[in-house]
Amino acid sequence: MFYLLEKKLISKQQHGFMSRRSTCTQLLECVNDWGIAIKNDLSVDVIYVDYSRAFDSVVHSKLLHKLQAYGFHGALLDWIAAFLTGRKQNVVLNRCHSEYHDVLSGIAQGSVLGPVFFILFVNDIADLFGPDTICKLFADDVKLYSVLSNDIANNGLQGAIDLLVTWSATWQLQVNPLKCNLLHLGKHNPGSQYHIEKSAIEGPTHLADLGVEMDQLLKYNFHIDNIISKAYQRIAVLFKGFTSRDPKLLTRAYTTYVRPILEYCSQVWSPSLLKDINALERVQRYFTRKIDGLAPFSYIERLCFLGLESLEVRRLKSDLKMYFKIANGLIDIDFNELFNYYKSPYDTRGHKLKLIKYFKCKSDQSFANRAVDCWNWLPAILFDSPSILNFSNKLNGLDLSLFLKGQALVG
Repeated sequence: MFYLLEKKLISKQQHGFMSRRSTCTQLLECVNDWGIAIKNDLSVDVIYVDYSRAFDSVVHSKLLHKLQAYGFHGALLDWIAAFLTGRKQNVVLNRCHSEYHDVLSGIAQGSVLGPVFFILFVNDIADLFGPDTICKLFADDVKLYSVLSNDIANNGLQGAIDLLVTWSATWQLQVNPLKCNLLHLGKHNPGSQYHIEKSAIEGPTHLADLGVEMDQLLKYNFHIDNIISKAYQRIAVLFKGFTSRDPKLLTRAYTTYVRPILEYCSQVWSPSLLKDINALERVQRYFTRKIDGLAPFSYIERLCFLGLESLEVRRLKSDLKMYFKIANGLIDIDFNELFNYYKSPYDTRGHKLKLIKYFKCKSDQSFANRAVDCWNWLPAILFDSPSILNFSNKLNGLDLSLFLKGQALVG
């Protein structure tokens, strides 16, 4: 994998199974593009393409052909061919075994090499499209989107879909039209229709994109309501399933099974409205009140006793840590796509990595804007950190209450 990355053979649009890339990096790139278009009063159409049993449908001979094109040859290619072919499988049900049959296609799931082979198999998808259509990949999830400034861009997106369908037929991956989705973004989106072969692609008002609910205006109301509901349900299960009422045990269970629901990809959707900030915080308030003996105390006292931080503080720190990772190349996101450094010979205060907001609008709460003021305020000593862990430890020693909006620290 290192050789493939070093030679830049793997598309930068692929974020699945890749070091320094994740669901969060892909969503940040997409949401940044979409947010800029919407702020410029443009529309965006996003097509989500679903494959039926993609990993099981990879034809071995075609995979080996692609690997050879990427430079695999000789004994290594022979070894991979031996690894893929000659396998048999059967079904076991109630101790009854079916007959063994040859496995003619598919990649052995659960193996170390399986994800690498699949990424290489679909790697050239991103090369199919022109500059008007952006393609993002996460393993077998394909996302196409285009900014609609005129009818040409609209027709271009349908053309991109046709190219993808043709490519899929050539390499024997089956697109499932019934599970493909369309999202219209922007207030003035014309709501164009798109088709996969003869099937119209459904266009719901909101849908889950790599675990984050997206709506037509990128407001994330559905996502926040959804994760709050799931978190309350998980807390109920937690207190019902544990007979022990030991605060340390329950807090450990909460931070393991509940809090990740409330924080997954928060850099993408972190709320700006007070009602949403407080609604999220109420989940943790509720949990801390249910700990035996803590109900009479204020929320800040309960947090101190349990060794927790408010969710709003944690989201702000997550933003700052992501800024640090991007600025130092620790994750694979182009810094210049999101940020601009503030360069002034007259400002000698603070650190030298100050940023300029992309949109100088207080109401803009996109990832690239919302934590810029806090980032610029940070002491210079933080930017000498040799690692993200060191940066995080120094960050924990700072009082960030100046940049909080919610009522997290009110009793």
